[in-house]
Amino acid sequence: MLFPVCFMPVNMRFVPVSIGWTILYYRLVLKGKRRYSGVMKAGLAVFLSFLPCLLYLGYGTLRGRFSLPRGLAVAILSLAAVAVAVVCRLALDSLAGRLSGWPSDLFDSFVSTALTEEGARIALLLFACSAAPSRRDVAARALLAGLAFASFENVAYGIRFPDQVALRYLTAVPVHAGASLLCWKTLDGGSSRGFLSALALHGLYAFGLVSARPWISVGALLLIVRLSVRVWGRAALFD
Repeated sequence: MLFPVCFMPVNMRFVPVSIGWTILYYRLVLKGKRRYSGVMKAGLAVFLSFLPCLLYLGYGTLRGRFSLPRGLAVAILSLAAVAVAVVCRLALDSLAGRLSGWPSDLFDSFVSTALTEEGARIALLLFACSAAPSRRDVAARALLAGLAFASFENVAYGIRFPDQVALRYLTAVPVHAGASLLCWKTLDGGSSRGFLSALALHGLYAFGLVSARPWISVGALLLIVRLSVRVWGRAALFD
C-alpha cells in the first residue's frame, strides 16, 4: 500500500493511509478477543463519520478550489456552528416539553432541529465563503462546510449508535451538504428562497424520522438533493 501512496499528490496521501490504519486497528480488535473493542469501535466511528469530509477536503485542495489551511478553517468553523446549534436546541427543549403529540414533533423538527441548524449554517457560511476568487470556489467551500457540519453530528451519533453510521451516510450527509448549498444560494443571490427551502426540507426530513414516517424523510432527501445539484450546476455555469 505504501508504494502507490508515494506517487500520490501530498494533499491526497492521508486518505489511503488513514483507511489502511483503520482496517489494521479493526483487525487487531477482532483478533485481540475484543480486548479494546470499545475504544477501537469509537475510533472507527469517528473516522467513518469524517470520511466524506476528508475525501472532499483532499479533492477540493487537489483541484485548487480552496487551500488546505482554508479547508481546515472551514471544518473548525463547522464545529463552532454545531456547538451553537446544540446550545440553541437545549434552550428550546424546555418549550418543546410543554407540547405533546404532533405539535411536539413539528416543533422539534422545524424549530429545535431545522431552524437552529440552518441559522447556525448561515452564520458559518458568512465566514467560510468570504474572499473566494469565483462562484464555483464559493460553492465548493459551502459544500465542504455542509460535509464538515454533518461529520461532527455523525461523531455523536456514531459513538452512541454505531449501527446508525451507514444510515446517516445515506441520509443526513446529503441533507446537510444540500442544505449548505441552498443556504449559500441565499447569500449569493440575496433571496431568502434558498434558506427557506433548506429550512422547510430539513424540517420535513427530521419530521419524518421523529414521527416514524420514513417516506416523508425520503421525499425531502430526494428533493433537497435535486435542488442542491441545480444550485451547483448554476455555480459552474455562471462562474
